[in-house]
Order: sequence, then C-alpha cells, then structure tokens
Amino acid sequence: MTQIFYLPGNYESPLTSKGRARTIAAFELCLPNSTLVKGKPMRRDILRSLASPRAISYWLEQGWLEKCGKAGKVELLALTSKGLVTCQNAIAGGSEVPTSRELVDQCITEMTAGALGFKPKTFESINE
Repeated sequence: MTQIFYLPGNYESPLTSKGRARTIAAFELCLPNSTLVKGKPMRRDILRSLASPRAISYWLEQGWLEKCGKAGKVELLALTSKGLVTCQNAIAGGSEVPTSRELVDQCITEMTAGALGFKPKTFESINE
C-alpha cells in the first residue's frame, strides 16, 4: 500500500521539544496502530524523512533504535527497550529533552494532513 506523508522544508533540532515530538510522531506513524512497542520493524527510509536523518542517526548511536533486517532493499529499524523508555519519559516530561503529547499529536497532524511549508512525499509499498 502506497503511503503519503508531508515533510517539512526544514527540520528543527532533534534535541528540542518539537524535534523530539517529531521523532516520536514518526515512530508512531511507522508502527501498527500507532502504538510504541519494542522490537516492531519500522522503515528507515520513512523514519529518516519524517524525523530527519540526523535524529535517526542519533537514536541509533544512543542504542534507542537498532537495525532489525530488511524488506526488499529497505532497511528496517526497531525501538529498543531503552528507546521505548526514552519516548515514554520524554512525553511524561521526565527526560533531558522533554516534550508533550500535544506536540506529538501536532506533528502527526502535520505529517499526515500537511501544514504551511510541508511538501507531500509518496512511499511505495515494499515486499516484506
């Protein structure tokens, strides 16, 4: 199934409240039922577009995301236990980079419905 998401012209730093919200929103959009869970595969190409390449690299370096295989030529990533806790703590306001559920929801709306300065991008289905 083809997916269309809306991408910002510029990404905020992933180490800001809005940047962290965008990263968490990207994870939720790439997971079934938008439920953050450990070990479920997410497409790296979509994550890098929604959250920013810098944010995804940072999460991999921290051990909050891990590589978990490929679907066709597309690399798959999954949240680790530490990554899941990092998301939960950020939304609860108890991390070095706190955010809020409202900001995450705002990012989800921007990425799915568009906003000023956002451009649509289509992601083709892959064979899993």
